[in-house]
Amino acid sequence: SLAIRITDVVVPSTVEVGGGADLDCKWENDDDQMYSIKWYQAAYEFYRYTPTAVMQKVQIFDLPTLDVDYTPPHSYPSTTTTITYSSMYLFVPPVLSPPHSYPTTTTTITYSSMYLFVPPVPSPPPPPCIYLSVPLQREKSWGGSVRIANVTLAAAGPFHCEVSGDSPTFYTASLSSTLTVVDLPDGGPVVTGVRSSYVAGDWVDLICSTRRSRPPPTLSYTLNTRPAPAGWLEPQENHEDEEGLITSTLRLRFSLQRQLLQEGDVQVACVAEIPNVYREEARDILSTTPPYHASGLGAAPGGTGRRHCHTALSLLLLLAHQHL
Repeated sequence: SLAIRITDVVVPSTVEVGGGADLDCKWENDDDQMYSIKWYQAAYEFYRYTPTAVMQKVQIFDLPTLDVDYTPPHSYPSTTTTITYSSMYLFVPPVLSPPHSYPTTTTTITYSSMYLFVPPVPSPPPPPCIYLSVPLQREKSWGGSVRIANVTLAAAGPFHCEVSGDSPTFYTASLSSTLTVVDLPDGGPVVTGVRSSYVAGDWVDLICSTRRSRPPPTLSYTLNTRPAPAGWLEPQENHEDEEGLITSTLRLRFSLQRQLLQEGDVQVACVAEIPNVYREEARDILSTTPPYHASGLGAAPGGTGRRHCHTALSLLLLLAHQHL
C-alpha cells in the first residue's frame, strides 16, 4: 500500500523581527491514515495536530524564538444555524429536504470549529449520515496550517513539517524549508564627508553608513544616476556589536573630474538594500563654484592693469639707465 507523503511545505522566505508568518504543510494520504502533524523550528517542536484526539486536538509547545497564534477551544467563535434531523439523517442548509419519508424535527444549533452544541439534545440516536454544507470557521493555526508571531532573529533557519501515519504502517514523512529573519537598519543610510563646495580636480572622500541591522544591507553609490566605478570604492566593512547587529560602511574616493560635472554639480546617492525586504537611499550634491580671480590695483575690466604694470616697469628701467 502507498504511504503518506508530503506534497508541499510553504514557508515565507523572509520575515522581519517581531513580525509573523503563515506556514502550511500539504500532504496526501493514499491508503494510509494520518495520525498527527508536527511543526519544528530547527530541532524543536512547537506545534502538533492530532485529529483523532478527543479533548486536545492542537498542542502548542512554547519556544523563546516565536509564538504560535492560536485560540484555545473554549474561546472559539461560534455560529448559530437551524438544522433538520430525523432518526437516520442530519440536514444542514442549504440541504433543505430529506431524501426519504422519515419524520423530521427542526431545531437550532450552535457550533464552532471544535464543538457542536444542540439544545435540547436530540432524542434520536446519532445519525449514520451527516449532510454538512455550512463552512466551519477555522482558527489561524489548525491542521497543517500554522500562524507564527513575534519572531526573533534566533528563529532563522530550517522549519520542517512532519506527518505521521496511523497503524499499521506508522510511516512518517518530513519536508523542510528555510526562513530568513531580518532586523532592518535603524533609519536610512547616511553619507558623510560632503564639503560645501569643490573645485574641479579636488579629491572627494565620502563614507556611507547604516546602523544596526541583520543581515547587513549591500551598499552602493551612483554618480549622476550611474553606478560609481568599482575602482573608486573600498570594500564594504561590516562591524557586529554585542547584540549581533551590524553597522555597515562603504567609502568612495575619487578626483572630481570636469567631465562629471553637470551644470557645475555632481549628484551622488548611496543605496542600501536587502533584497525583497529593504531599500533606502541618501542623496547629496557635490557643488562647484568658479575660481575667484583678483584684479590689479586700479585695473579696469578688459585687462588694463597689465598695461599699467608694463608702463611702470619701463619708467624704472629708463631712470636706471640715466643714472649710469
